[in-house]
Formats: sequence, C-alpha cells, structure tokens
Amino acid sequence: MQIPERYVRQLPIVGEDLQRRLGSTTVVIVGCGGLGSAICELLARLGVNHLYLIDRDVVKLHNLNRGSFFTVSDLGKPKAQVCAERTRLDKP
Repeated sequence: MQIPERYVRQLPIVGEDLQRRLGSTTVVIVGCGGLGSAICELLARLGVNHLYLIDRDVVKLHNLNRGSFFTVSDLGKPKAQVCAERTRLDKP
C-alpha cells in the first residue's frame, strides 16, 4: 500500500508500518462536543481511514465558547455532520 504524500512528513515520527495501519483503521467516536471534535480532527489528520461519528445533538450557541471546531454558521446543524464535513480529506 502506497502512503499518500500528505502523510510523508509524519513518517519519521510514526514510521511506515504504523502509518499503513492507521490507513486501514476504523475508529468510532461517540460524542462530537469539545473533546470528541478535537479527537476527530487529530485522527483524520493522522490518516485514520474510517471515522464513524455518533452524536444526536446539534450545535448550540453555548457550544461555541468551549472549542474552536464549531462556528456561528454551524448553529442548528448536527454536530456529527459538521465534524464529518470539516475532517473530510478527499476535498482538494
């Protein structure tokens, strides 16, 4: 399996074997609030292949002061949907 170019700068830290395993890993995140959204972003940036996001809540005004992932334009949207859109790496 070829390692995508976007991950080559982290190879000296994680190594090729671990990077390949991350690329075939599936992770489930339950709760996309302050901690869940941060973990979601970090795992996506590391190269985890499949992230399943579970959260039945929507973004509310009082969520905005506890993290940087959600913005005013996200108010009323499902948190899991916003996290999925923000971490999707198939975008240019």
